[in-house]
Amino acid sequence: PTWGPFSTRGPMARTFREIALALDVVKGATARDLLSFELPGSFDAAANSGSLDGVRVIWSETLGVATPDAAILDRCRAAVALMEAAGAVLVDQVEDIFDTPPIGAWIARAAPGSRHTATRDPMPWDGRFLPAAIATANYGERVTAEQMIEGEAAAHSAARGLADLWDRCDVIVSPGMATVPPRVGEESPYGPGWAAAYTLPFNVARSPAATVHCGCVDDDGDRLPVSIQLAMPRGADLRLMSIATACEDAFGGVPVPPLNVWR
Repeated sequence: PTWGPFSTRGPMARTFREIALALDVVKGATARDLLSFELPGSFDAAANSGSLDGVRVIWSETLGVATPDAAILDRCRAAVALMEAAGAVLVDQVEDIFDTPPIGAWIARAAPGSRHTATRDPMPWDGRFLPAAIATANYGERVTAEQMIEGEAAAHSAARGLADLWDRCDVIVSPGMATVPPRVGEESPYGPGWAAAYTLPFNVARSPAATVHCGCVDDDGDRLPVSIQLAMPRGADLRLMSIATACEDAFGGVPVPPLNVWR
């Protein structure tokens, strides 16, 4: 992984039941991966026993860091209502989840990692990377060892902040993205964080998360997918699979594959 413990390689599939089969093949501790750990149980079994009955939900529209489009929020609010209809319990809505925006902890690891990866390839960057990606890699050259250590400390701080919420809920639900994707080759009007505003904080805190397709919005005639994000405490991967599969069923399946992502 180029971003240390903030990134990993994982499967994409049409449904969570398919993702579960792939995860059962690769899960477990191995001497080849310093970050691997044992996880007793089966993802397949968890996927096929999915339920939202009694699942305690904290809903966050912004996580305190995002500015979502109204159309995105409408679809995600409707998805939360479907979760409640399927038995989930909405215990609270919380916006200011993190004392310090997690972007600092993330960039301290991601920028040097991006530069290390990009400079190993002798091909020119222009035409291959968007300007925001180039800027991130260039910034990585200036990140100091002290900043990387401070970033690691900030990641632990984010995890401690989440711990109080995990005492009150089983899953934190938010939109998966703040806006629709930009057209290929164009910058997003939202800025470089269009795809990461919601996912980045839980990467930093190293919480398992999944995004579940919950509908579509129209963007100048293009029908584009919308997703909610489900985040849970470290080690709750199997329970997350159960909840994600139940959400997929509650939302009526996935008409435009592949859209579901496991992180």
